[in-house]
Amino acid sequence: MTCIVAIKHNDKIFMGGDSLGSSSYSKAVRLDEKVFVKDDMIFGFCGSFRMGQILQYVMTPPERPVGISDMKYLVAYWIPNLIETFSDAGYRGDKGADDHEETRTGGQFLLGYKGTLYGIDADFQVAIPADQYTAIGSGQEFALGSIYTSKKAGVKDPIKILTVALESAETFANGVQSPFLFVSN
Repeated sequence: MTCIVAIKHNDKIFMGGDSLGSSSYSKAVRLDEKVFVKDDMIFGFCGSFRMGQILQYVMTPPERPVGISDMKYLVAYWIPNLIETFSDAGYRGDKGADDHEETRTGGQFLLGYKGTLYGIDADFQVAIPADQYTAIGSGQEFALGSIYTSKKAGVKDPIKILTVALESAETFANGVQSPFLFVSN
């Protein structure tokens, strides 16, 4: 239960997120951020705070071989390193009741790297949204509609676009609550 929003603007990635931690039965505003910058990457996660903490404080990105594309680096080097880091940290992923014990899952998060916006799904696939904006979490649909409308209306300020998207998600989705935090790289 959350909402993370991101947009590419002038070769820079802007990301925003809410501050609510919630379950089916309870909720609490948290001070540990769901969006953050680490080294040359920007992250925003939903689901397990443990996953986000491993991304922020434990994972050390692997060395990037010379001459390969950003996508190849992420798929062939970065993701396998992430899977190993999750395993070493004891993180088993966001799993549903029907998942088999041997199934490896991660969680869902957004990644900004070298001016490109990526979405990483629980099965560790790496996606690049064609529209260069996206959202994840329980407020995803409301935020995406808001971003689309803001862009159609000619709004240029990326923080304004993301703020209105998060406000829309907070208004209409359970599990999304301010304060909102914004980061960019």
